[in-house]
Amino acid sequence: MLRTIYLLAIIATAASCQTENQIVLSDCPQECKAPMRYCEEPEDPFEIVPGSFIVYLIPGHSLEQHNQAVGTNMGPYITGIFSIVYPDKVVYTCEGVNDDLLVAIRKDCGVEWVGCDHGPGIPE
Repeated sequence: MLRTIYLLAIIATAASCQTENQIVLSDCPQECKAPMRYCEEPEDPFEIVPGSFIVYLIPGHSLEQHNQAVGTNMGPYITGIFSIVYPDKVVYTCEGVNDDLLVAIRKDCGVEWVGCDHGPGIPE
């Protein structure tokens, strides 16, 4: 038992010691690109609403963290937050999102996926 405790202490000490080859992960941001879903042409009478999306954040990623990662206050774009349906994560709908903002949203590593919004089509 004493040997196990001693071994765990050595492992913990070694793991906490920086070496010259050790890389701090926060200094090396990873490239992320959240997948897009439901963006293929829907069946009549529905169509994709341009600039309108539903965004799913991973559990534990707050809207404040998302705003910081995106570099934009998403408040003016958000049209709904589904906290009752998804109590363990942030899921929101947004509109008026241009291509550059969509790229920034998808680059946030806290975004699980982004879905295109569908609306009623215009009858011909």
